[in-house]
Amino acid sequence: VPAIEIFIKEFTTSLGLKFKLIKEVRKIEIGKGISLEVYRIFQETISNVLCKSATSLLTVKIADNTDSYFIEILDDAPGQNEVTFFESNSIRIVGLYERVKNFGGNLQISSDHYSGLKVVLSIPKNEIQ
Repeated sequence: VPAIEIFIKEFTTSLGLKFKLIKEVRKIEIGKGISLEVYRIFQETISNVLCKSATSLLTVKIADNTDSYFIEILDDAPGQNEVTFFESNSIRIVGLYERVKNFGGNLQISSDHYSGLKVVLSIPKNEIQ
């Protein structure tokens, strides 16, 4: 969580982009290897969203339930749908799915014409030792 906060501060400063961070969990208890993968997935997702969207606000929510941690990224730029996002980022998206699969996680990407793109990364707690 601290690395994601630092990343958000740096992006806010360098691009003037607004981020809204919602933390429902203080700490994500995962190993260093998985932690690095999660950070890289987060970075790549933000990069993909910014390349293909005219967003002015990115909301990042970090939460958990009994089984998993979740990192949700939502932009406020309507009009980009999953097909456009996948077509324009196909190689990058495949890489994201491969990284997530390495630790048993899940990646969901959704959108519609009136709301922004939503990306949810789930990290199973039972895979993390």
